[in-house]
Amino acid sequence: MIEITCEDRWQAYHRLIELEIECTCHSYCPLKARVDSPNQAIQVWSTTQCISQERQQLSQRLEQSWKLKVAQHPVRA
Repeated sequence: MIEITCEDRWQAYHRLIELEIECTCHSYCPLKARVDSPNQAIQVWSTTQCISQERQQLSQRLEQSWKLKVAQHPVRA
């Protein structure tokens, strides 16, 4: 379960609808999403992470993934 603020919950809801993920979001109730595939699970996780985490945390995570990708695939001269 991921907790996000009421205002952010609606932002997540609209983004998930754009991604064609079935979800509901009623006043004073939690956001619920139906996940039918691993891809959808990743999309829900990514959407909520982008909304619930601070920009600095997201930036650090992105930099770490770039470094990991470069380390796995070194450039050949």
